[in-house]
Amino acid sequence: MKLLLLLLSSAVLFLSVQANEVNGNKYWNAIEKTVLESGFNGTIVVGNKTQVILHKSIGYADSDNTIPITAKHLFSPGSVGKEFTTVSIMQLAKGKRLNYKDKISKYIDDLPSWANKITVEQILTHTSGLPDVKWKRDLNTTDVVQQIKQAQLAFEPGTRYKYTNLNVVVRALIVESITGQRYADYVADTIFKIAGMTDSFHQTENELASKKVVSGDFPTNVAGLTIYVTPLDLFKFENALWSDSLINTEQIKQVLLGDTLSGKDNRAYFDFGEYWLDDSRNLISWQHDGSNPSHHTLKHHDFITGNIFILMSSDGNKATLYKLLNELKNHVLPTLPEPKKPSQTTANEVAITFTADNGKNTDAYTGSFQVPENRNKPDSRLLTIHYVRFPSLSDKPAAPIVYLAGGPGGSGISTAKGRRFELFMALRQHADVIALDQRGTGLSDQVAPCQSGQLIDPVASWNEQKLTKVYQQALAECTAFWQGEGADILGYTTVQNALDINDLRKHLQAEKVSLWGISYGSHLALAAIKLFADKLDKVILASAEGLDQTVKLPQHTDAYFAALQRVVDEQPALKSRYPELVAMMKRVLQKLNTAPVLVKVASDNGRSTEILFQKLHLQLISSMLIADPGRSVSLLLELYRSLDQGETDVLQFALQQGFFSSEPIKMRIMPTAMDIASGISDRRLQQFKQQSASSLLGGVLNFPMPHLLGQVPELDLGGNFRQPLSSDVPALLLSGTLDGRTYLAEQVEAVAGLTQLSQVVVEHAGHNLLMASPEVETAILQFLAEGKTDTKRITLPLPNFGM
Repeated sequence: MKLLLLLLSSAVLFLSVQANEVNGNKYWNAIEKTVLESGFNGTIVVGNKTQVILHKSIGYADSDNTIPITAKHLFSPGSVGKEFTTVSIMQLAKGKRLNYKDKISKYIDDLPSWANKITVEQILTHTSGLPDVKWKRDLNTTDVVQQIKQAQLAFEPGTRYKYTNLNVVVRALIVESITGQRYADYVADTIFKIAGMTDSFHQTENELASKKVVSGDFPTNVAGLTIYVTPLDLFKFENALWSDSLINTEQIKQVLLGDTLSGKDNRAYFDFGEYWLDDSRNLISWQHDGSNPSHHTLKHHDFITGNIFILMSSDGNKATLYKLLNELKNHVLPTLPEPKKPSQTTANEVAITFTADNGKNTDAYTGSFQVPENRNKPDSRLLTIHYVRFPSLSDKPAAPIVYLAGGPGGSGISTAKGRRFELFMALRQHADVIALDQRGTGLSDQVAPCQSGQLIDPVASWNEQKLTKVYQQALAECTAFWQGEGADILGYTTVQNALDINDLRKHLQAEKVSLWGISYGSHLALAAIKLFADKLDKVILASAEGLDQTVKLPQHTDAYFAALQRVVDEQPALKSRYPELVAMMKRVLQKLNTAPVLVKVASDNGRSTEILFQKLHLQLISSMLIADPGRSVSLLLELYRSLDQGETDVLQFALQQGFFSSEPIKMRIMPTAMDIASGISDRRLQQFKQQSASSLLGGVLNFPMPHLLGQVPELDLGGNFRQPLSSDVPALLLSGTLDGRTYLAEQVEAVAGLTQLSQVVVEHAGHNLLMASPEVETAILQFLAEGKTDTKRITLPLPNFGM
């Protein structure tokens, strides 16, 4: 079970445990003098979305100054800890288990009549009218509940503002009422574990404070109030808040600006501290401080630089934290210069401020152009294709770089907002960078998704053939549905999609464009090379999928598991836990084939559903988890190991992630049609059938392909499309050795006809390798500048799969 918790904690953050030494030293040198002169006693963490930069503990954990503070020592975050109660309530609201307008009497019994007036929202905003807590040493939840029941309101709810800890305890009581759990257990399950906060805990009645708590706090045992965290855990919590893993970031943004009664213009509405906006009302930063009583905490998140600062001390001097924060902020890492605005924009473009998920902003242009839905029909309707253009930083920009998202079905614009935002920004050193929403994706999706009438009974017996028939029927229904919506499914092929890129080039009035594609995006880029190579300057292919590789060969999937075993064997602890991975997988799959397991799965609404978990289910889950050798493979390995031992805890967790649904089968026109149209050659199909009969995962890696092959006969692009290509367009191939979706051997085969090819192999990287190492960015930039790169191999650390 301990390893399961480690897997859960790794599900959100990929943070370096060791601080970035070079930048960490820079930060420490900047504040060392102030720290030593101020008497600071505590821990400082500085980092961002991807790494810890500085992690430093100074002073002593005990009052006798004999025990040095370490990274594992805990502090009371004071008011910052109230955020855990806020997030808990927001999680329940997200799951529709409460409404902010509900009266608290709906959830808490035996309160005075005023409980019928106070809403959950007022408890979150300190506008309930409840009085202050009456503090005493070792105060517990029962004591505070009595105070609440005996309380007289200070004012009519919703009319004034009064900051009081009684509101915080009421939040915890509401959580307990709705979930049936102790608040401490709920927070551990839904916040601490998910954020990876492995050292933090919530103390309640009959529990002793950890010996790791730094002296100087006021001892209590109150639900919602008595929380102890390490600074690194608080850093992880802040990162998790803005990664959509605890609550949606949109939920946070929606409640920031609502405060009207506190008298403080920049007070966050739901007890998140303070916030600052720029002139365009974009979030610049927020921070929160807390005290208890000589423990002090300051948490600051700078959305411009992406840096997060956590300072926690026990020396009783909060002013020191603010002084150190100001010095740290003056030594942020250098940022790229702002792009030069062109004298005029392209037609149908509008200047915007583009905001990434990490809060960073940049000038950009949103634009659109129109293309026929099906160029093979003269009377075809028109589609509007949308994009975002990031203008180049160069005085002499090269050909625009068009980003082609994977999937098929991924949104280029959404990708630019996520983890690859920094790479989009870096490539502007060379040229304009275009985040394209391909036809049928993102803002360019003009066709409604189809919900068929086909259900997958969770307790019925299933095999690949039976599932195929259900999906074929669902496709027939959806094809008719889309036709009724006026959509032409024959327009959603990779050829039509590639021709959109050439139309984009014309729209931009560019002689040539460069392409940057990953996975299906590389498949699309290879098609573009075949169709109009003379209009392409350079092509970057990451995790390449060849023109006849929509369906991957099972023999390569089996070889992937053998490669995983080799990585496992290099690490004694892993080798001890997974000594014979393939043999274990075969055992478990055979066991499920003989005796499926009936599992009850809890849902967000508090109900549970049953699923008869079978061999096919495990093969499907496995196919979804092998893309990257990180958190997903960690879950995969532990899932097989636990099932091999007859345990179902990990299976319960996996099924709660929504791998299987009892809802009717849904389909989107773009990803469905693109894969069917690209299809598979007869020779490769024969190989697939022969290999899938004995493969670990059968034939489900790319389900529902090739299972839907031929179901829309006119859609197939034919053998000429899938023939190998030959071109002298300069190309860069980036491949990971532990890519479980597009295998290294097949990637090499896919680009064999490119005569001006540079290949970079990223050792131990998976499918999503673009942000795996700064060396990837360096190789891309050199290739764009010179048409080749000196980098041949990038070696990442061995993945430890959660151990």
